Amino acid sequence: MSYIKFKGDPSYKRVNAGMARLCDPVPVKKSLRLIDNCFSIVDKNVSQVDLCDFGKLAYPTDSYAKQELEICQGETATIFTNSLFGGTTSTAATTLNSAAVTLATANPLIKVGTKVSGSGILAGTTVLAIAGTALTLSAQATAAAAASVLTFTEVLNLNKAYVKGIIVYVNYPTLNEDGAEISPDQYHLTCGISSVLANGGTSSSNFSVGPAYMYFAPEDTADPTKILNSLTLANPSSAFSVNVSVLLIKTKTDADPNNCDC
Repeated sequence: MSYIKFKGDPSYKRVNAGMARLCDPVPVKKSLRLIDNCFSIVDKNVSQVDLCDFGKLAYPTDSYAKQELEICQGETATIFTNSLFGGTTSTAATTLNSAAVTLATANPLIKVGTKVSGSGILAGTTVLAIAGTALTLSAQATAAAAASVLTFTEVLNLNKAYVKGIIVYVNYPTLNEDGAEISPDQYHLTCGISSVLANGGTSSSNFSVGPAYMYFAPEDTADPTKILNSLTLANPSSAFSVNVSVLLIKTKTDADPNNCDC
């Protein structure tokens, strides 16, 4: 009877190899590692600082998307967009003690549930119905105006899942396509994030990312200015490609997972 042969656990070898390097008599830098649900600063084989309790992390997930990407030299990849607009303005006619409003021109950005503010509009008023240039508001106007500029502020659809959580893991290569060793100072994958403002404008920023990037928005918010609208990754290198793993977590503000209007 032949004996059953088990292959060794490769993760065990990797951990031991890593510890061997950390314990090498040649001085090395301290390292940030994830050990037993803790981010730890390790100096050789001694943990100096621990940030723990990640085992308690729980974030609501109504749907998700896993992506494996190779971002080639000079390439930019759009990871996701929530297609938010934040806010918009439109000229409209209002009538005293009437919930009917007529827009000067149709505005496709205005949706049912959008908040409305402006002269003659009560605080907290929203759009109940829209048909072309004809709007019905949740409250009657307190003044009549033939041409008043109203501000329409976006509110997240409570039944729709938006990307609110992001985990990005970047696997930088050690050799370029010519076989030459890559210096870590060349690791400059650029992350571009965009947010919306209540007045309809946008805010964007770019920064370089190392091996990992994480972002979790307040999961119950209905305010579009509180979540990222889009994320892109750009590889500025002309010598090597970068492999990226992405987990996008989509969450609805409505807690009922069976109520979906996607």
